[in-house]
Amino acid sequence: DIAPFFFCIAIYTNLHDLVYFLHPTNIDDRLIAIDQWMFGCQPSVEALRYRPEWWERWLEINYSLFFYFPVILALVLYLKKRIPEYRTFLVTIMATFFTGYFLYVIFPAVGPKHYFKELFRQPELMNWKLEENMYNFFHISERVRRDAFPSLHNAITVLVMAFAFRYERMVFYLMAPFAFSLMLATVWLGHHYVIDVFAGWLLAFLAYRYFPLWEEKRMIKLNSNVPVPSGSAISQI
Repeated sequence: DIAPFFFCIAIYTNLHDLVYFLHPTNIDDRLIAIDQWMFGCQPSVEALRYRPEWWERWLEINYSLFFYFPVILALVLYLKKRIPEYRTFLVTIMATFFTGYFLYVIFPAVGPKHYFKELFRQPELMNWKLEENMYNFFHISERVRRDAFPSLHNAITVLVMAFAFRYERMVFYLMAPFAFSLMLATVWLGHHYVIDVFAGWLLAFLAYRYFPLWEEKRMIKLNSNVPVPSGSAISQI
């Protein structure tokens, strides 16, 4: 029941070297051009004008909560023995992760924080290194990171909130302010371009719409193969 989470982490930690090997160049210049066309500027770079320490710390903390959101909702559903809902949620989340990993290979991008690295390496922006510590923990070097497009931080967070609203409304309300701050942090802290965020939202919408159908079809097929005892109420219908 929990193995998919470990597979997801294992694949992610080894994905970056694979992306760099298959596609060593990146498409950041195109993503930058799209943001420039939409806004007339680079939102992440403009956000550098307002980065007080307390605000940066708050956003970094929420950004680091990314992997906890799906685990929390899955754990709540599992402990409440809502197994069909748990499986539907987990299938959707895992399929979304793997879709995002596949898109990383096709559309490799490092994100504004690394593309405009000289702007983001101001001393006052490097006191706290939650992101760097996470990458170092998984032995992922800055040289091979290509995980900006689409933004899985946004895609997965939107999915978690959608399923929480559907299955566990209290969890939704408790997570809402942190989830909103996380999505805001993806651009404000320079992890993603705005077009990455839009792509993540689109991926979440398609995943929520179509991926649960896999589990529904599996359950229908499973139930259709269950033998019905003769003389039972179901066999007489």
